[in-house]
Amino acid sequence: MQPKRFVLTRIYEAQGGTWGEIHGPDGFHAATMELAWRDNQPNISCIPVGEYIIRKDNTGKHRYAVVMGVKGRTSIELHPATWPSELEGCIALGESIQEMNDSTVLAESVSAMNRFITALGDEEAVLKIININQEIES
Repeated sequence: MQPKRFVLTRIYEAQGGTWGEIHGPDGFHAATMELAWRDNQPNISCIPVGEYIIRKDNTGKHRYAVVMGVKGRTSIELHPATWPSELEGCIALGESIQEMNDSTVLAESVSAMNRFITALGDEEAVLKIININQEIES
């Protein structure tokens, strides 16, 4: 049996964040927020494009899901967040990207993360990260 596959497409960078969308099995989709690209430096950069294994996580700081196999990095989680400043190199999911008080934010993040955990299920899955615009990461 093939593992489930999720594809995260990075669309643009703004206000310290990298904004995109994720699609998965059974029509799952959500907005995404990551930190800007800073050469894969731990805690301050989004992770490189590529394919990674993801699974539910009951041991991390946020206890939603974890991304495994990121070279030079550990503790990369998928979890709820509203502002890029709430991230330490992780990936947040939300129902939409919105403007609030002249800032770009992720809306209804807990709702999107709960839907993601349901879509993910109990088995490991593949997360493929791509850039729609090569200027995001050089």
